[in-house]
Amino acid sequence: MINTGECLADLLSKGNIIFFRLKPETGYPFAWLSMNSADIIGYSEADIENGLCLTDIVFRDDRFSVLSTLEEKVQDEETACFESGFRIICGSGKIISVHSFFSITSDCISGYMSDNSGSSEISARLETILSTMPGGMIEMDTECRIITANKAIQEIYGYTAEELHGQSLSILLEEHSGSFVMDNFRMAAISEALPTRFTHRHLKKNGETVYVELAWDYIRDSKQRIKGFICSITDVTERKKYEDELVKYRKHLESLVEKRTNELNEANRQLMKEIDERIEKERQLLLAASVIENTIEGITITDCFGTILQVNPAFTQITGFTPEEAIGKTPRILKSEKHDEQFYSSMWQSLIKRGNWSGEIWNRRKNGDAYPEWLSINAIKDELGNITHFVAVFHDISEVKQGEEKLKYQANHDTLTGLPNRQLFNDRLEMAIAFAKRHSQKVAVIFIDLDNFKNVNDTLGHYVGDILLQRVAETLKKCVRTEDTVARLGGDEFMLILQDILTESNAVETSRRILTEFAKPININGNEFFINASLGITIYPDDGEDVLTMVKNADLAMYRVKETGKNGYQLFTKNMNEKVQTRVSMERELRKAVMSGEFEVVYQPKVSLTTGMICGAEALIRWNRDGQIISPQEFIPIAEETGHIIAIGKFVLTKACGDAVKWHKLGFKDIDVAVNLSARQFRDENLIDTVCGIVKETGIKPELLGLEITENTMMEDIQTTIIALAHLVQHGIKISIDDFGTGYSSLSYLKLFPINILKVDRQFIKDIPEDADDIAISTAIINLAKGLNLHVIAEGVETQAQLDFCRERGCDGIQGFFFSKPLTFSEFVALLRSGKKLL
Repeated sequence: MINTGECLADLLSKGNIIFFRLKPETGYPFAWLSMNSADIIGYSEADIENGLCLTDIVFRDDRFSVLSTLEEKVQDEETACFESGFRIICGSGKIISVHSFFSITSDCISGYMSDNSGSSEISARLETILSTMPGGMIEMDTECRIITANKAIQEIYGYTAEELHGQSLSILLEEHSGSFVMDNFRMAAISEALPTRFTHRHLKKNGETVYVELAWDYIRDSKQRIKGFICSITDVTERKKYEDELVKYRKHLESLVEKRTNELNEANRQLMKEIDERIEKERQLLLAASVIENTIEGITITDCFGTILQVNPAFTQITGFTPEEAIGKTPRILKSEKHDEQFYSSMWQSLIKRGNWSGEIWNRRKNGDAYPEWLSINAIKDELGNITHFVAVFHDISEVKQGEEKLKYQANHDTLTGLPNRQLFNDRLEMAIAFAKRHSQKVAVIFIDLDNFKNVNDTLGHYVGDILLQRVAETLKKCVRTEDTVARLGGDEFMLILQDILTESNAVETSRRILTEFAKPININGNEFFINASLGITIYPDDGEDVLTMVKNADLAMYRVKETGKNGYQLFTKNMNEKVQTRVSMERELRKAVMSGEFEVVYQPKVSLTTGMICGAEALIRWNRDGQIISPQEFIPIAEETGHIIAIGKFVLTKACGDAVKWHKLGFKDIDVAVNLSARQFRDENLIDTVCGIVKETGIKPELLGLEITENTMMEDIQTTIIALAHLVQHGIKISIDDFGTGYSSLSYLKLFPINILKVDRQFIKDIPEDADDIAISTAIINLAKGLNLHVIAEGVETQAQLDFCRERGCDGIQGFFFSKPLTFSEFVALLRSGKKLL
């Protein structure tokens, strides 16, 4: 195949090009011609000097077209260029065709002319080359317009060269790829792209599709400027079909290879899986064998008939039977005779129907000892669902049973004394009542509370107290029959159940026997103790027919003993229940009174024995319930127990401080006020904050406020009392010991308390001067207070003789009906204004 580039180079080397420059004047005279002009067109430098013009050499038929275009471009006064083909008259008179190029500037017109007279020879030679080329060849300008095409193009597309001449290349391109090819050629015309080769789908004249391989290169002029494109086109339709068939066949082969590869990979995976499963099964078998050998649970494997095939070491350790002794036998060698045939029948039915059974069972060791075990049996089946083996796993739960019994015992017995606790007591009493009801018998319940037992713990410690409780438990068990129950409810409370008694006298006799035994001294670590106890007795069915009622009634009877002096016994009476109902009603009314504000505060004047004038007042509470005044002795104990005393006490303190501020503003600035604190109030963790808050809220001067506390309250917790009193005194508040001499106190602690006032209780004053003992006690209290530099006030002074006694003994003040009864705020202020004084 002839090289297209070599052909074009040969043709261009034979071309004749004349360069020229024209003057922009009339007729366009030549200013210059290239040296080869004399040889090509017969004009030389001498002709230029003689005024040779362009209009002189352009053939007359072409002159108008050439000159009009040139004139138009010159008049635009802008740089312009154009090409034109026309004929000229040579110096010899010969007429030749030339192709010219004009470049126009403001002062010059230059260009070139090429002699086309030999183009027929070149064209003929090119036509011969192109027609003999086996592939298609197309020449295009830069706008992709077809200039020439060889015969092979007609064979490929069906178009003749004449039909394609002047047509756009897009006529041969498929719509989908045509724009892409055209854009690429346009870009190549301006961007000097590298020639490329590509395969496209083109269209024949008849509309059929043809695959061609297109290679192109640039056509350039003598100055290497791009003039167009030369394209080599080869029909590759058959090759494309062959390639497509190859691709299709390759894909088919790849599909077969992929399918076979997948099959091989899957087979490999299955093989590896089976290997892994076999390894895992072997590992599990080894693990199972190791577990069976080393587990602490006994394992037995039998055939479907129950014959033992294998046992593990734990089986031997638990049962005592060696493998040689067990294998070949049935599990009946372990039978304990503690279960009937129905138990074993139910077990086998479960194994056959559900394939498993588990539960607690008693078996027997080789040495004959019966023991409890937890047993799980599972049936092993083959592929057809037939049972082939049984596997039994069991462990000895003897220790668990013992632990359960211990926990059960601990849950139902007092840990200190070993006696039944409240729960077991209630169960036994319920059973005793049910038995007595069926057999028309009587049952007695005795509630025992040790008197003042707290003092033992407080003075000698809980260790001694615990030993004493154990001795009490032993004593009580000696005082009753074996079938009777002695229980400890907690603390110092015990309960007895006396079954099958004939009359209440049997319970009374037991109670007396207990009190007699308690009266005997008990020696603990060298200390002798005499126990006092309060016993409450209730009888079934006379006093109640259920556990709750019986316990409640025995409790009521016991508290009746407490109220009447302790250390005795009391049979329950229905009157006690009525008192309880009254108490419950009062609790309910008391709760209502706290919410609705039914309480009032009155003031008992305190009188100085030095001046005879009122020096202060004690705030006292009264409950006005629907016009009826309830005594504090009735509701204060209940308020203490229910906790309402906190709210009541806060009300009294706030009211008293507020009223005191009022009388201070009326001019009675030195009259103080004293408020009683109950034991429950004094132990309240918010006491200090409450008192200080009320002082700040009402604006009372702390030194004009006194708090009265009983000696028993102070002695409950010595260290806590000292700390609390110190805080109150630090804030300027005065502290009084109320009802001194009526409680339990230690004189050695008295000096430790930061107190200001000691009050002699009214019970030591009321019988003076008739009772010599009261005179002696009161005198001793007054002297004690004076010795400790305390202020002394006598309560309950109602006669002149009592007043004289207090004066003679050196009391600082008195309060009582002799001077005034308790007064309302307005009445107290009126008394202050009256200026009343003792004579």
